[in-house]
Amino acid sequence: MDERPAHFHRKRERRSRGLRQPERRIKAKRKQLERRISSSYTFMSNRSLTNKAEIKTKFDILSRLQKCFSKQMLLCSTRFDRPGPEEV
Repeated sequence: MDERPAHFHRKRERRSRGLRQPERRIKAKRKQLERRISSSYTFMSNRSLTNKAEIKTKFDILSRLQKCFSKQMLLCSTRFDRPGPEEV
């Protein structure tokens, strides 16, 4: 009998060449989706910052109008409370 080891086929033990085509497509789609999601979160966070600024300016405008309106009401009420020249 021959005492040499059996013939070894190198081709049977293939090295991985990375991802196969369907796996590459899946990975590419996943990256694309992640990019879309991250960009929408960026947009939402930027939008929320502008909303906060808008709310602050609207609040400032409303508070100024309210102060102005209360001053006008105060002036109007003092005008009507004073006796006119006919009443004296």
